[in-house]
Amino acid sequence: MRCLGQREKASARAPFALFITFAGVAALAVVASWAQGASNQRQSTSGLGQLNIHLAPSVYWPLAEGNKWTFGSAGLEVPVETHLAVTRYSMGRGGEITASLDTDSFSWHMTNDRGVPKTEKKPSWDPWTSPIVVRVDDSGIYWISDQHGTFNPPVPIFKPGTKHGDEWKWAGTVEKGRASWTASATLTSKSEKVKTPRLAVKEHDALEILMILDVVVSGVAQTDVQSLSLVPKIGPVTFGYVRHGSGQGSALMAGGTLIGYQLR
Repeated sequence: MRCLGQREKASARAPFALFITFAGVAALAVVASWAQGASNQRQSTSGLGQLNIHLAPSVYWPLAEGNKWTFGSAGLEVPVETHLAVTRYSMGRGGEITASLDTDSFSWHMTNDRGVPKTEKKPSWDPWTSPIVVRVDDSGIYWISDQHGTFNPPVPIFKPGTKHGDEWKWAGTVEKGRASWTASATLTSKSEKVKTPRLAVKEHDALEILMILDVVVSGVAQTDVQSLSLVPKIGPVTFGYVRHGSGQGSALMAGGTLIGYQLR
């Protein structure tokens, strides 16, 4: 799993917390015919990542109350497991879906109980102090709000027909309480492969959606780099985050690659 670098460090006096979100690779692949042969046979989604496939945005991120995705980290001294779950859900008259997703993270620690090794699950640091709210309609998938505040207008993180090499811009504000900050973003897409060894399908052709968000706080530009992986009929296959503090590198991280999910 890759950690996306920080383009600019935040001022220690700035009230806006800087996050660098990394989610590895985004995914453009459907579960085409799965092999039903021997258990050791390698399975993968068909190579749709390189094709210009036009599917409804709601297919890329299935949203229904109770849907849940679990991600596991790799390469960390203390393994971390992160859950992303739809806790609130509504459908508009035009068919648009608005969903609120909560996250929680747990770290796994090895302990010794009278000579018997045990693995204990403990709550871990979770930067998503507010639910993530997204909207899906025929025109795309939109990032409405997260721990930073509410994006006005919502940020389009996926558009129908998005393919490798696409780029688009966003400009608006981030609002939280009575505060409002000028913001802009550049979003790009890139085809990659995502390995999911703990799922039935072991590999996915993926389209990474990378968002570089610039927020101006007290005249100082701060940067948040995010990426998210979406596979049709599955949803996000990578999800994670790294928080940077003033004058230091990445402090904590969680999330990772999809290790399990449940959809209604």
